[in-house]
Amino acid sequence: MRGKLFWLLMGLALFSGPGALLADPLILDDTRPDFPADGQLEMLTDPSGAMDLEQVMDSPHFKTIGPGTFNAGFSTETLWIRLPVRNLSTEPGRFLLEIAWSFIDSLDLYYVVNGRVWRGVHTGNMRGFMSRSIEHRNFLFSVPSDLPRDYQIYMRVASEDLVVLPITFYDRDAFWHRDRTENQLLGFYYGMVGVIFVLNLFLFLTLRERVYLYYLAYCAAMGLFHIFYNGMAYALWPESPIWNKYGFVFSFVAARMTALLFIMEFLELRKRMPGIYRLCQALLGLDLIGSLITMAFGYQAAGIYIQATIFPGLAFAVYLGIAGVRRGFRPAWIYLIGFAVLIGGFLILNLRNIDFLPHNYLTHYTGQFGSALELALLSLALADRISVLRRRLEYFNERLEKEVQERTGALNRALADLRRRDQTHALEMELAQSIQNDIMPPESASLPRFRMRRYSRTLFPVGGDYFDVFRMADGLSGAAIADAAGHGVSAALVTCMAKACFREAAGAHSPREMLLIVNDILCRVLRGYEYLTAAVFVVSADRELRYSSAGHRPALFLSRVSNKIEQLDTRGILLGIFGNDDVATRSLEETTRTVSPGDRLFLYTDGLTDAMNDANERFGEERLADCLLATREQGLNQVAEELIRRVTAHRGSNPPEDDASFAIIEFL
Repeated sequence: MRGKLFWLLMGLALFSGPGALLADPLILDDTRPDFPADGQLEMLTDPSGAMDLEQVMDSPHFKTIGPGTFNAGFSTETLWIRLPVRNLSTEPGRFLLEIAWSFIDSLDLYYVVNGRVWRGVHTGNMRGFMSRSIEHRNFLFSVPSDLPRDYQIYMRVASEDLVVLPITFYDRDAFWHRDRTENQLLGFYYGMVGVIFVLNLFLFLTLRERVYLYYLAYCAAMGLFHIFYNGMAYALWPESPIWNKYGFVFSFVAARMTALLFIMEFLELRKRMPGIYRLCQALLGLDLIGSLITMAFGYQAAGIYIQATIFPGLAFAVYLGIAGVRRGFRPAWIYLIGFAVLIGGFLILNLRNIDFLPHNYLTHYTGQFGSALELALLSLALADRISVLRRRLEYFNERLEKEVQERTGALNRALADLRRRDQTHALEMELAQSIQNDIMPPESASLPRFRMRRYSRTLFPVGGDYFDVFRMADGLSGAAIADAAGHGVSAALVTCMAKACFREAAGAHSPREMLLIVNDILCRVLRGYEYLTAAVFVVSADRELRYSSAGHRPALFLSRVSNKIEQLDTRGILLGIFGNDDVATRSLEETTRTVSPGDRLFLYTDGLTDAMNDANERFGEERLADCLLATREQGLNQVAEELIRRVTAHRGSNPPEDDASFAIIEFL
C-alpha cells in the first residue's frame, strides 16, 4: 500500500501542469562573477509555433538538456526554453543575463513567478536593434531587482539560423569589464585588418598588380563577415534587419570567392597549373550559382550550404598551396601556413557550433583571430612574392643587359654597314638624278616655231615624268611629254628608255607616227606591267599644229584671239603594252589645227591636277584652266610661278603623292 501511494505522488508531481517537477534551479550567489546555465535548461518543441505561454507552462513535455551549451542546429521549429533560477545574492539588481549568440530572429523572454508572468521582453534581429532592452551586439538583459528569490525564465526562440544558446548570468561590473576587454580585442582585430588593407592599397596603387586588388577585396569581405558574425552589424545598420540577416551570407560568399581569385593570381595558376586554373574558374561559377540557388530557397538553405562547403573549400585551398610548394614556388609556404591557421580557427569554431567543443571565449573568437593571423601571413606572402619576382626580374635584367650589349654590338656593326650602303646609295641616286636632269631640256627654251617654260617635281630623287623638245625632218618642231607607271628608280629607267625612243623617232613626220615607233621599241624591251602615257605635238612652218595622245591627260589650248580654252584629246592606247599590229594600237588618233602667234598649249602629268587638299578635293582641270586664263597676259615664267603657288596653296599640309610636271608652249 505504501509503495502504491509513493508512485501516485510521483505521477502527480510529474504531470500536474505549472506545478510539474522542474529541473534543479540555477543558483546565483555572491561567490562568483558569472554563472553559466549549462545543464540547467529544459526544452519544449513547438512545431506549429502557435503555442502561447500559458500552454507552454501547462505542458508536461519539457525535456532536460544535457551539459554543455545548448545547440539545436538549423531548426525550422519554434523552441521554448525553461530555466529555473534561485537568486541567493544579497545585492539586488546585481545580475545581467547574456545570450552570447547574435543570430536569433525572434526572442521572447518571460520572468515567471508562481505560474504568473512577472515581466516580459520581446526582441530579436527581425524586430530591429532598438527592440533590445540593452543596446549590445549580443542579447543582453538586466535581471529585474524586484524578482523574488525563486523564479523561472521562459524563452521562445524562432530563427532560421543556427540556434545556439550560450546563456550566462554575469555580475554587472564583471560583465562590463569583460566586455571592455573584448571590445579592445575586437578593435585590435579590425584595426589590424584596416592597417593591412591600407598598406596593400598603397602597394596596389603603386604596383598596379591584380593580385593586390584581389587581396584587398578578400580583406574587405573577411572584415565585413566578422562584423556580421560578431553582431556588430545590427548596431551599424539598426534599421536594416533584412540586410543584417542576409549580409552574413553575402559577406561569407564574397570572402570565399575573392579568396579563390586571390589564390589563382597569387600562385600563378594560369602559368604554372593551367588545368587547375580552369577548374578554379569552374568552381567560382558553381559557387556563385549554388549560393544564389540556396538563397532562393531561404536563408536557412543558404546557411546549410555554407556550413557544408566550408571545409571542402579550405581543403582545396590547402591542396593548391601544397601544389605550389611542390612546384618550387617559395611564397606558397607562407600562404600554406596562413590557410592552416585559418582552417584551425574555423575547425574549432565549427566544432563549437556542433557542440563538440564548449562555447567559451576562446572557441567563440578563435575563428576571428585565426583569420587575422592568416591575413597578416598572406600579406607577408605577398611581400615575399614581390621579393621573388624582384630577384627573378634582376636575373632577367642581367640576361637582358647582356643580350642588349650583344645585340647593340651587332646593331652598331649593321648600322655602320648600312651607313656605308646609304652613302653609296646617296651617291648613286645623286648620279642618277644628275643623269636624268641632263636628259631633260632646259627649263626655258626656244625653237623655230615656239618657245616654252617647263617645271618638274619628283617624289624621290629621280622620277617617272619626262619632257623633251626636238627638231624634226622637213623643218618641223615638236615636243613630247610622258608619264611612266610608278615612282622612283624603276620609273626613271623607263623614262630614260623613252628618251632614247623619242630621239629615235624624231625623223617621223607626224605625232602618231612617232608614238607608233616609240611603242614598237618599248614593247620589245619592257615587261607587261611597265608602261607609260605620252602626248606629242609638232608644228610646221605654216603654223599647222598636229597633236596625238597615247592615253595621256588632254592638253589645254588657249587661243589668243578668242581667249577661250579647249581640250586637245585624241583616242590612244598606253605605250609598251600592245604591239603595233594590235587593234587597240591601230586606233591611235591624231588631230590637226592652225595656230596663231601668241596661242598657248599646256601639257602636264596627272600629279599636277590630282593634288589633294584637306577636304580630299583634287586641284582639277577647272582650277588649272582658271589659272591659265587669269595669267594669259603674263609671261611664261610668271604663269609657271602662279600655277605652282596655287597648287601648293591648294594642297596645304598634305604631302605630294605623285611626280608632277608641266610645260607651257607659246607659238611664235
